[in-house]
Amino acid sequence: MGSFPLCKTHDSAFPRQGCNGCPVGTDTDPLRVLPTRRYYPDPRAPVKLATAEDLLAQAEKGADGDLVADIADAKDVRRLVANLEKRLEANMTLRAKYHDDPGRFMDSEIALDAEIRRTHAIASAPDLFIDFCEAGGHLLVTRLLGHENGDIAGDAASLLREMTDADSGGVAGGEEGSREDAMILTVALVEADGLEALVARLGTFDERVEEEAQGVQNALSAVENMLDVYPAVAGELLRRTELLPWLLGRIRPKQFDPNQQLACEILAVLLQDSDAAREKAGEVGGVLATLKAISSYRKEDPRSEDELEYMLNLFDCACSLLMLPANRARFLEAEGLELMLLILRTKRKAGFGAFKAIDFTLAQQPAACERFVRIFGLKALFGAFMGRAKVLREKGSEGERQARELTARAVSILSHLFSLLPPGSAERERLCAKFVENEFEKCDRLVELLVAGLGGGDAGLGGEAGPLALQQLCTVFGHLFGVGDAALRRHLTKLLHQNKLPLQTIRATLAAMHADLGDADGAEQQAEGRRRIVVLLRGLGADAEMMARLGEAGPAAAVGGAAAAASGTGNKDEGMVEPAGAGEARQEVRGEMGGAGGERERERGSTGRGRSRDREDAGRVHRGSSRDREESRRYDGDRRRERSRSRDRGRRERSRSRDRGVERRRSRDR
Repeated sequence: MGSFPLCKTHDSAFPRQGCNGCPVGTDTDPLRVLPTRRYYPDPRAPVKLATAEDLLAQAEKGADGDLVADIADAKDVRRLVANLEKRLEANMTLRAKYHDDPGRFMDSEIALDAEIRRTHAIASAPDLFIDFCEAGGHLLVTRLLGHENGDIAGDAASLLREMTDADSGGVAGGEEGSREDAMILTVALVEADGLEALVARLGTFDERVEEEAQGVQNALSAVENMLDVYPAVAGELLRRTELLPWLLGRIRPKQFDPNQQLACEILAVLLQDSDAAREKAGEVGGVLATLKAISSYRKEDPRSEDELEYMLNLFDCACSLLMLPANRARFLEAEGLELMLLILRTKRKAGFGAFKAIDFTLAQQPAACERFVRIFGLKALFGAFMGRAKVLREKGSEGERQARELTARAVSILSHLFSLLPPGSAERERLCAKFVENEFEKCDRLVELLVAGLGGGDAGLGGEAGPLALQQLCTVFGHLFGVGDAALRRHLTKLLHQNKLPLQTIRATLAAMHADLGDADGAEQQAEGRRRIVVLLRGLGADAEMMARLGEAGPAAAVGGAAAAASGTGNKDEGMVEPAGAGEARQEVRGEMGGAGGERERERGSTGRGRSRDREDAGRVHRGSSRDREESRRYDGDRRRERSRSRDRGRRERSRSRDRGVERRRSRDR
């Protein structure tokens, strides 16, 4: 090689045909037939030696190529299962015979591990799962999960994860067919006690070892897949395994890894739709464990997108637990409200979840509402209500969506507080006083949201939260209107006139809310919720005709409503049922705003009695409007007189101050 001259153009000892820069590269040169440098490396190039890791990877790659099994029909599946059973029996026999000498059964264990890897080929043919189960393959997987060797059990968990994955490729029959086949395998595993074996194995893996940590991930992924294809597995997991306590112990504070994220996702799924899971989790300390994990994000934000998703799952778990009254009591005992407020004061991403947890805590819990006010929660609440929450938001459209979500949560919390705080209590007085301070700015915000919602929008709170938030806004308005403070009522009336928003519109929304109340929480809660709405309607001046349509026109109801309205509170409630939406009545309300006398036109009959009733209604509306305008004028006059008196007091105080200064100077001169 060294005797050949180098090509100046190609920097190679092997010139090509027609290379003008090579003294030997001519058309007649026999060297032109030699291979180019594409096949032979440059002899001057440094030689790269293969490392031990490279050699191991090459060996594994070659071994994996030999472990691929061809699965074409049921016959191949039966042969694969028979080979796996043969390897397992041979290994178990040798283990029992030479349990003190691992070297005697190590070869059989290696062969068993190789056979498990060959069995992975069945995952690409879900339509043959039923043949796999008929051949007893699911029983072998259950036995392998209990193997003494953690690597063997980890490979079995990996096989189970791939077979229960409904989104795997190569599916005959499409995704739906894959889900049905995965469901068949899941049911067979449940009947063969596969859930117990899988969960029991989770407690024996040592996650400090990389291979066993991967085994935990495979096992959790298999559980998640089974919950996806067959949700009824959740009940079996709760009754027959100890998965729930293991998951609660796995969400350790100030630690994050992929297995912890997966465990939290499964925990959120289990708690979402099962009262039994929420009750059991509360009994084994789930509320406290969740709060400890959440406390890690009080002073710092998640460091990655995966950790952010983990944090949101933690708050979902906490809110699911708070759906039970017993867990709400445990939440208060563990000072969960105080922790949520601490999070809200640090301007972190966890603030969204904190508002959500507070909303769930205060629902139908008078003691929680009183405690929230006593620990100075109103400051954070009204910051969100006014759009000034101390929460770290994203930029752009996502940040606007988050701001609407925070406002919707604040409106919901206000609705709970007004409905559940006892009348005449110090906490209720503090809440009402917030709407008076700073020249009624919070009343302005309330009516602004009402106008946006009743005008055909979504109350500025997002499409999903709009209908419910609109009813909650009307509830808050009704409570404020009946507080008994003349200045507050005059200001609300003035705002309605300025925005051309009839009071009848709010009454109609509350009437629709009365009709939409369901009995999901029981007939007693439904009746109590409707009674509270009737009290609000009477405080807003609803006429006898509306009360008759609601079925509340009896003498006893009228006396009770009048007494409640006269008291100025009209709220002796224990809870507020949140309806699903205003429905068709809400469309009627919007039509009323768009046209003059739209509702009267729809209700007007052809008889003289109907026309007379319309004239009486018009007279009442005119007299009511006149009274409202008169109250508005009196209110404006009072405000002007108060400002004039304030200016006079200021001038007198400045004059006294100048006189005192003159006297001091005269004293110094003397």
